[in-house]
Amino acid sequence: MVIAGAFDVIQPALNEGGMKPEDVIAYPMPAMEKGGKHHGILGGNYLVINPNATKDEQEIAFRYITFDYFTDDALKSVEDTINARKAEGKYYIPTPLEYFSGESDYAAKVKAIYEKYDNVYVYDPQLFSLLEGKTEAQFGTQDYYAAMSNVVQESFSKKGTDSKKQLDDAAKYVQENFFDKIVQE
Repeated sequence: MVIAGAFDVIQPALNEGGMKPEDVIAYPMPAMEKGGKHHGILGGNYLVINPNATKDEQEIAFRYITFDYFTDDALKSVEDTINARKAEGKYYIPTPLEYFSGESDYAAKVKAIYEKYDNVYVYDPQLFSLLEGKTEAQFGTQDYYAAMSNVVQESFSKKGTDSKKQLDDAAKYVQENFFDKIVQE
């Protein structure tokens, strides 16, 4: 079990670790309690349009940001990347969540491309039915990750650790050193 983004784990497992797709699967973090919700953090790149800009400026900014999304050129780029991966003997691992609706015409075109190739990783559909996505924290995210990485590493490397105490200590540290210092305007 590895705790990371699905793509961040599957890509190296298949393309660098020599594993096969049938040996790798991504699911959200296990529920804390039986029958509880499974959570995953939704993060990634983002682009921002200034809310103080005029409506016309906002529209132009949106069009600029998305001018090459959902086009035939974008589809060709996906297919070219899949072919390049195939030529290298590697798998293409799509992002688990796309920027378009799975019900759209564009999604159907992407799916048709994926289905043409045997080197495209297919996520288990249960991943999405189990996942309750939570957005990544806006502030102190990397500081939180650093603190939690230490907790996880120590839990697995030191026998007899008190996980509850470790989590409480890490929460207090992050709260006092990062979250409490956020200035709200």
